[in-house]
Amino acid sequence: LEAAVAETEGHPLGDELGEVLRDIRFNRPRREALLGFEERVGDPAVSELVFALVKGDEFGTPLGDAVRLQADRMRLRRSQVLEKEAA
Repeated sequence: LEAAVAETEGHPLGDELGEVLRDIRFNRPRREALLGFEERVGDPAVSELVFALVKGDEFGTPLGDAVRLQADRMRLRRSQVLEKEAA
């Protein structure tokens, strides 16, 4: 999360991820911090990401692995949409 916050500094997403990181640092459970992020943003893509991260956390999947898998899924979906629009 620290790397994502640093890379997106000054962007609304970076601000929201910073809020998640602050919540976690103040001993709020990661699940609750992520669900708060989902609620504040209210975007379907964020909801899908939060779902994947929460489920990954429940199953013991490292956060980095869960994020990489979700990023791959989002890239695939975006390319499928672009191909459909181009057709």
